[in-house]
Amino acid sequence: MHKPAALALVLMVLAAMPAAAETWLLGGVIAAGVVDNEESGLIDINGIQSSIYEVDVPYVADLVVYLRWEGEGEHSVEMEVLNPDGEVVGDLSDDVDFGDYATNFTTHSFANTVFADEGTYVVVVSVDGEELLDLPYCVNDDSEVSEGPYLLMSVPAVDGWSDDLGWGEVEGAFEHYTFERFPGADDFAIVTFWFSGDDSYEQRIEIRDPDGKVVAKPDAQELDAWPGDLTVVTEYFENFLFKVPGDYLVTVYLDDEEQLKYTLRASLAK
Repeated sequence: MHKPAALALVLMVLAAMPAAAETWLLGGVIAAGVVDNEESGLIDINGIQSSIYEVDVPYVADLVVYLRWEGEGEHSVEMEVLNPDGEVVGDLSDDVDFGDYATNFTTHSFANTVFADEGTYVVVVSVDGEELLDLPYCVNDDSEVSEGPYLLMSVPAVDGWSDDLGWGEVEGAFEHYTFERFPGADDFAIVTFWFSGDDSYEQRIEIRDPDGKVVAKPDAQELDAWPGDLTVVTEYFENFLFKVPGDYLVTVYLDDEEQLKYTLRASLAK
């Protein structure tokens, strides 16, 4: 029987796949919906949630799992929704193909998911047969939640915030930049999601250019985290200068301890 992730949360930071695959699962979140914004051409992630309170059970919801990747090639993704007793109450499998090496995202839908009892549920994500990620979902209860905070996902976007329900919203998520010429510049944000915690912490974002030089290192932001809750921290970069094409490296720190690295690619328009 699988142990609920709230007791031993597994969030793989750049979780290594088998060496031949050269692919990493960067993290993910549970959301109410993922929308391809036709006006901007970017992705909006709506109703990002790790918990729901003051609802009657059984509680029924349509949920989407949004995953971020860095890598290439074809892979199989399997997911299970486990109830607080570790029993499977939903499952799916998808094949994904990332093609050439890049940072990518995938979405996986759990429609009409029934949460029959209160407690902490877990979405278990396995890739090519290896369990890499557990995403918690608390229903009217956070008693089994461990301390945290745990980094769920960090994504470049236009903006990100927490709404009145404590759910996260991302406007205009993207994976790369394309410029007609270099140097190029634009405004963007790095939106980072944390689960649980019981204290105040400091998050810091660092960006390095393709040569490894630090080109952005804003002051740390305070992160107030609470058991079973989602916390959204957004760092804005105004008129950020991409001097040359290539892979810029984003690193997320918590209290000066490295939590996650991922690529923000800038390339010439073809």
